[in-house]
Amino acid sequence: MRTITVATASVNQTPLAWDRNLRSITEAIAEARSKGAQILCLPELCITGYGSEDLFLSRWYTATAWSVLARICPLTQGMVVGLGVPFILRNSLYNGYALCVDGKLVAVVAKQFLAGDGVHYEYRWFKPWRAGTVVELEEDYVPEPFWGVPVGDLSVFVDGVRIAVEICEDYWVPNRPLRTAALSGVDIVLSPSASHFAIGKGTERRSILREGARFSGAVVIFSNLLGCESGKIIFDGDSHIVTAEGVVAETAPFSLKQYEVAVAIVDLERGRTHQQANAALQPEASSGVPEVVIRGVWSSSDGRMGIPSLPLPERGPDLRQFEELWRAITAGLLDYADKSSSRGFVVSLSGGADSASVACLVSLMVARAVREIGLSELVRRLRLASTTTEDTVMARVLSCVYQKTENSSQQTEDAARELAISLRCDFGVFEVQPLVDAYRSLAERYIGRELSWEADDTALQNIQARVRAPSVWMLANIRGALLLTTGNRSELSVGYATMDGDMCGGLNPIGGIDKPLLLAFLRWLADKGPDGYGPIVGLEKILAAPPTAELRPVAAAQTDEDDLMPYRILQAIEAEFVLKRRNPDDIVTMLEANHPGAPVRIWVERYMTLFQRNQWKRERAAPSFHLDQYSLDPRSWLRFPILSGE
Repeated sequence: MRTITVATASVNQTPLAWDRNLRSITEAIAEARSKGAQILCLPELCITGYGSEDLFLSRWYTATAWSVLARICPLTQGMVVGLGVPFILRNSLYNGYALCVDGKLVAVVAKQFLAGDGVHYEYRWFKPWRAGTVVELEEDYVPEPFWGVPVGDLSVFVDGVRIAVEICEDYWVPNRPLRTAALSGVDIVLSPSASHFAIGKGTERRSILREGARFSGAVVIFSNLLGCESGKIIFDGDSHIVTAEGVVAETAPFSLKQYEVAVAIVDLERGRTHQQANAALQPEASSGVPEVVIRGVWSSSDGRMGIPSLPLPERGPDLRQFEELWRAITAGLLDYADKSSSRGFVVSLSGGADSASVACLVSLMVARAVREIGLSELVRRLRLASTTTEDTVMARVLSCVYQKTENSSQQTEDAARELAISLRCDFGVFEVQPLVDAYRSLAERYIGRELSWEADDTALQNIQARVRAPSVWMLANIRGALLLTTGNRSELSVGYATMDGDMCGGLNPIGGIDKPLLLAFLRWLADKGPDGYGPIVGLEKILAAPPTAELRPVAAAQTDEDDLMPYRILQAIEAEFVLKRRNPDDIVTMLEANHPGAPVRIWVERYMTLFQRNQWKRERAAPSFHLDQYSLDPRSWLRFPILSGE
């Protein structure tokens, strides 16, 4: 039996934070070494951060990344360490993976398949590498110690262990590089990634990784980035070591730490026997890709002892939908506040489901952080007063304000207050009706008539939402906090929100969630809550009331669904049009078959009209986390014309 100790690491990186990124990488290497790891896989583009956007087009940016790599290489004595770094060759930029062996850079593998859908725009910056091509790094583009290092489609052979690389999108395509590597007798496949979080995506990813290990016989070491790297995409940091039998080691998903390391002992003979016994995989001496041969890294006794790690119990359906959702958002909130130098959050708490869910998520973020990284680390990251205690931390981190007009009900005020008391956050009530009256009077004097609900419905609704913005912005400035907006994806879809009113804020944590899912999530928080934390008290009044903007007179009994359509129908139309790209007429046909007698055509026409007219709002909306298969963010997922239609 030939065993070897391998490791995977997830790291929380930030574009332009060179020292911070270097520290995460070097500390991960040190921890892996302390646990006996001989091979360590770090994520794709971990030196720069995957979300560097157009910084990748600046030549100095790549040069700086290589100066960081030069500092890392000497730290890999006695190990094989792979880490992602971009490189320039003949004025083209490539997504590369540096293989450092025993203190030296020995090869750079180049990404062959680029991601160009959804939130990914890799073709804007990188050029795909041609399979089977190997050249040398040229001296005009990298520091002198790296001149002549082979780069391209290759593998390394270290003391009898053959190691290949697949970079993220490379393993999602049918003709993945692993199929070629398997024919060359590969032992270890490093699978560095920048695979963003989306609900349920982890299950599919684990399945692909396990299938790769099963058909090739190789051990697959998958590493992913961690945290809210650059503002919108959340990386779950769910890194695995996978054999044909299953996952044998993994890092903690959605960790609040700066890095996580997992280590396993794997049996290389098991995979070699699989290849030998499989006629379709039996390697030929001339098959496979070029390789760099390195000897003398490990002694003859290294890795020849140790009991292989057993497969872990199956995790189930990827943590369950709501469990992974709350962990993703709370990890994103803490990272966003830390990286934006914010000292907490401000929420305009309306007594409705959307703002309640945001307040609950901030509360859960605080509870998670105190438990997982400790109060002192939370205080450090959010720059809170040193006198902050566990009893006072929620009031320091979250400020909630209920802003009432003459159209606000006692029910929503009571609901907001009860939730705030339950969460132990700072809470206050602002009377904003005098501001509404003042603006109304100004407009009436200008136009020479009184405003009425019959003639001026939209204006009278919107001014109530808009006068609420300056006060909470001011509070956020006073506290040095981040103002959170609370609009769900369904509202953004049809523009059911007021620009410069309830859309004001620096971040929208729930902008990637549709209203039906959000209501179900809030019900789950009230009834069960996250494992180990339990249900949240104070949500019943909010859940009992139908969603309403409360901008028309109380006698009008305004509800969101009366203004729009049933939310379940809105969500169905949105998914068919945005995600599946269906023709509106086809959507009508499909929905009429499932909802006989309902005014489906009216609803679809209303949706399409509102969607087209409100792209300008989505262009100006606060950044939101990407949480589902798709989003409406025009800067990261859905490009749609601002002007369209008749």
